[in-house]
Amino acid sequence: MRQLKSAEEMPGSYGLPILGETLEIFRDLELYLLRRFQQHGSVFKTSVMGRKRAYLIGPDANRLVLVEQAENMSSRIGWYFLESTFGNNILLQDGEEHRLTRRLMYPAFHGKAIATYFDTIQNIVQDFLEDWGERGTVSLNSSFRQLTLMVATRLFLFLGSHNKSEVEQTSQSGRTHGISETLAGQGS
Repeated sequence: MRQLKSAEEMPGSYGLPILGETLEIFRDLELYLLRRFQQHGSVFKTSVMGRKRAYLIGPDANRLVLVEQAENMSSRIGWYFLESTFGNNILLQDGEEHRLTRRLMYPAFHGKAIATYFDTIQNIVQDFLEDWGERGTVSLNSSFRQLTLMVATRLFLFLGSHNKSEVEQTSQSGRTHGISETLAGQGS
């Protein structure tokens, strides 16, 4: 197993104080990554908006992150800014918590199961969006949480209806157990 280099030993630059290389990254991320890859190879450091980070690019780097050094990596740290919107979902979990959640979710995301979801999701979304033009101002965050909960209750809790009032009742009763917040991305 390969050892990870410390940040000091890693090629790359933290750029300007506070800004780091933020402007170059936001200007054209693909070009930035290509140039740094050509300059430093598949592993390099940078700083974005005051946060130091490392980029690992390519199959060898992915193997290092996902297999060889997985216990030393953190999705939560890398994607911290998503937690306020999506809560403690599987994408932000690390270690044993991630493995347990993945085992619980695997049957629902197996290829054969997913193939049956598309028509159901399309019907739910069409019904949900049907009266958007008449609603006036819509809270996207709240609306998409509700839509997510409607899809999840239909697909994963196997509730036959995707009626908004029934989903809200499910949500209210589920809050007692933390279920609806987890499904809608608000669990902690």
